[in-house]
Amino acid sequence: DLRARQAFAAGRRTTVLDWLRRLDDAALAAYPPLAVTAGWIWAFTGHPVWAQNALRLARAADPAGPLPDGSSSLESATALLAAFLAPLGVERMADDARRAVDLEPAGTPQRTVALALLGAAHALGGRPELALPELAEVAELGRVHAKRTAAFAHAELAVLALSGDEGRADDDITASLALLQETGLEGDFEAMLAY
Repeated sequence: DLRARQAFAAGRRTTVLDWLRRLDDAALAAYPPLAVTAGWIWAFTGHPVWAQNALRLARAADPAGPLPDGSSSLESATALLAAFLAPLGVERMADDARRAVDLEPAGTPQRTVALALLGAAHALGGRPELALPELAEVAELGRVHAKRTAAFAHAELAVLALSGDEGRADDDITASLALLQETGLEGDFEAMLAY
């Protein structure tokens, strides 16, 4: 699990995808943290069906304490992945993100991602008044330990500003692009969410 995350983050995506393709459902079900990791990697590499399957397998497993990725629990990790994948629409996305926010302690990267997804769900659901405070919090918190997530939050804030004619879109666009550049992800697939 940790090795796959590290290799993926280091740019060895083809290698990691080859590793994951060799695993069957039984292998993923036997170690739920790996199923969660596989779900994220498949989601980020454009394999939504495989990501959904990994989520299903992880959710069927018995929860057992914190995960190696820093998630407080398997329930939190699967709620976060489900919010990202949003297989059942925006309302369920918001419910899953809210559950992950509730389960993750303040200040953790997972909680920051959950807040970003909750804000995005509110924005997608036509509720900018709920989205703005969550996304603003993520933009601030993420500057320290979750720059990619902060870049996404700034991008979402820019979209909201453009749709509301508030005029601060330029500042959020600039902040988002700067954070992507700081992380070295400006040309990466993951940056597509912010762009």
